[in-house]
Amino acid sequence: MLGNWGAFPESPAPYYAALKSAVGQGYYDYRGTAIVVLSLETTAARCMSSSASDLQRLAIHRGMLSAAIGAMAQVDDSLTELAEHFREHEHAYLALLRDHCEIPGLLRDLLELAVWASSARSSHSSAHSRTGPHVRPRESLTTLSLSSCGSSSITSLARRGRFVAFLGCCLALEVGAILLRAA
Repeated sequence: MLGNWGAFPESPAPYYAALKSAVGQGYYDYRGTAIVVLSLETTAARCMSSSASDLQRLAIHRGMLSAAIGAMAQVDDSLTELAEHFREHEHAYLALLRDHCEIPGLLRDLLELAVWASSARSSHSSAHSRTGPHVRPRESLTTLSLSSCGSSSITSLARRGRFVAFLGCCLALEVGAILLRAA
């Protein structure tokens, strides 16, 4: 979940610690997920208000992604509030990362994050598979790639639970796009 944070000019660790502590240790059912999201957003907004550079904002968003992934094990996100929150920070993180992908180790961190997000999603889905049909599948780090490829077959593939193959395809698209923009 922490990835290759040593590659970041500004470490995500202090932001992650603040965001993780905002969530706490408890479990939240679907009625409490909004509280978790609000707590994460408030803490992130406080961090962002004092950020002075894109690299600092990149670290804040990266800390947020890890905190949100960690929080997924603590919430019933049937209403996809936490998933939407993750998606917003994912888009912001990837947009900033495109401008700084020449920094050694950041692409490796992106790949580690994507693999970890996929793993967390898979374990979360299997842990909640007994709770009934109200649990919706989550999207993870491949959401931005979906918007660029626009294929309904890829979306369908992801919804049917073949997430590992889906992740590989979309990750290849996203990393390729980042590398092309850097060239």
